[in-house]
Amino acid sequence: MLISRARQAAEKHGLRFTGDSENGEIKGLGIEAYYLVREDMLTINILRKPFLLSWRIVEQKVRSGTR
Repeated sequence: MLISRARQAAEKHGLRFTGDSENGEIKGLGIEAYYLVREDMLTINILRKPFLLSWRIVEQKVRSGTR
């Protein structure tokens, strides 16, 4: 269920979400990230972001599930 919700949110905002129920990648719009699922927790590690976005804003957006 976590992956389904994350995939829908990513695709809604123009990001490519590839992977399975354990791990994968999220790419697009200058963003590169990967995710891991362990038990009921989804962890997203962001490797690249657009220069003009602060890390604080990126974290807020990821946590809230909005763009």
